[in-house]
Amino acid sequence: MKVVIIPGDHNYSRALASGLESGGVDCVLLGKWGSYLPEIVDEIKAQRPDILHLHWPESLLTSRKTMKQSSSEILNDFSDALEKLRACNIKLCLTLHNFLPHNCVNPDFEQRLYQLLYTFSDGNIHHSNCGRQRVLEAFEFSGQHSLIQHGFFSHEPVSTLTKEQARHSLGLPDDALILISVGLVRPYKTHELIIKAVRDLERRAVLLIAGAFHDRGYYRRLKSIAYPNYIEKVKGLLGRGDIRFLDYVKENDLADLARAADYLISAHGKRSLTTAAPHFAQQHLLPIICSRSPYNCEILGEAGIYFDVDESGEDNLSEVLAASSEAEHEEKKRALKENRKAYSWTLVGKKTADFYRQICTI
Repeated sequence: MKVVIIPGDHNYSRALASGLESGGVDCVLLGKWGSYLPEIVDEIKAQRPDILHLHWPESLLTSRKTMKQSSSEILNDFSDALEKLRACNIKLCLTLHNFLPHNCVNPDFEQRLYQLLYTFSDGNIHHSNCGRQRVLEAFEFSGQHSLIQHGFFSHEPVSTLTKEQARHSLGLPDDALILISVGLVRPYKTHELIIKAVRDLERRAVLLIAGAFHDRGYYRRLKSIAYPNYIEKVKGLLGRGDIRFLDYVKENDLADLARAADYLISAHGKRSLTTAAPHFAQQHLLPIICSRSPYNCEILGEAGIYFDVDESGEDNLSEVLAASSEAEHEEKKRALKENRKAYSWTLVGKKTADFYRQICTI
């Protein structure tokens, strides 16, 4: 069996391919993020794959600013491209990472794009039961569905330092509660909630906001076009308390941050289909304090430490942080080690290959 995976330049795609190849699936990683699907149809067809596996519909678009087509023209181009692939008996498989793009520019257009792909898809992969239920209520699908978990971040390096060594190398105090927030700074992650909670603590604490772990050029482009006002808002909150905004962080340095920290902290809202934070925590065996969202609870179970946010926006994060203890930390670390066994890429690859075979028999 042969599969073309798009986009080919993403860590998720590479990790999935490693799991698939261990089970004998021939994988071709094709196209960069931002490739325009109608322009690479011939390249896909030349590979003669059984399956085209697409991730993130927005990854199939070049920058809308550089395109002169209307939304309708783009959707027509996509429909024609998908018809050409179907005519070659290439099955379409989608992994539903998001409900809509994180940086949604035109919700009406993006929803129509997602719906178009779902109409053509032969197979749809969901990372959670809660996410599957949500998208099935909002979109119409023609293909089959499968629940296949998101693998943990085993592609990322793990620090070789002890916690004490990592703190010393990063200039962090030995006696403080060290918290890290990882990933691109976006409004739906509500960093202001985390900052306020850390400020309210009576004990000494340091919050490190690692703003990105992509390449620096990617981060600069995204920061300039997507959410500069929110980043400036977050930076404007840094005047009180030991809160440090680190911007871009290299993978090896990120591993040392994880080793130095007591907890990963994540305040993703309940609307996220998938959240990377639990899988970062699984890789580094770093206990995680996170919002009680459906995805977090389904993935982490008893391995997570949860805080609540009510309808008015009030939360109990500062109380949860104040109650943290060394005993709880060690207990959750052991729980994460057990929890992540179900999230290996070998297992993800096996389940995905089995689903490919299922949709190829339709």
